[in-house]
Amino acid sequence: MKQYYKASVIVDNNVLIDFYELDKIEMLFKVFSKVGIPKLIHDREIEENIIEILDKYQYELYNMETEEAYDAYAVLTKNKRFRRLSECDKLVVSISKQFDYYCTSNDGLVRKACEELNVKYIGTLGVIGCAFAVNLIDKEEFLKIIGLLLSDGTSCHLKPHIVKSFLEKFDVVEDNT
Repeated sequence: MKQYYKASVIVDNNVLIDFYELDKIEMLFKVFSKVGIPKLIHDREIEENIIEILDKYQYELYNMETEEAYDAYAVLTKNKRFRRLSECDKLVVSISKQFDYYCTSNDGLVRKACEELNVKYIGTLGVIGCAFAVNLIDKEEFLKIIGLLLSDGTSCHLKPHIVKSFLEKFDVVEDNT
């Protein structure tokens, strides 16, 4: 998990929503050295209340600018396996590829697209795990955040067995997990 610390990322809206619901948007800016958002996602998908919080931090808005990004976007558009990806999903992957940044998304199809295009990726759990691994949060806070993700208090849909497997990596599995 420590390998993510101080990396640069392009953030998808689903991850922003998770951290907003957790009241932990600042964690993205503590874990990563550079946080970028595709301009189209910023303008079309992110709710105003999330933008107000984001504006307290330093982030960049990105567009596709290189042939490499346009080629990645074309692959995702033409490949039938990825036909369910939205325009914004394709952008987050393509811009991540363009800059060789991590793509942050919890969407399974986005992750498959990242694998297809050799784009590094991380999701909400990975960010939280990194924050814990580098001591930005303690064990109590770590478990509290994970518990909230599993509750009805957020719209994050994590399967309990995935979370249990994740917690085992940190040797913090508790009997009620």
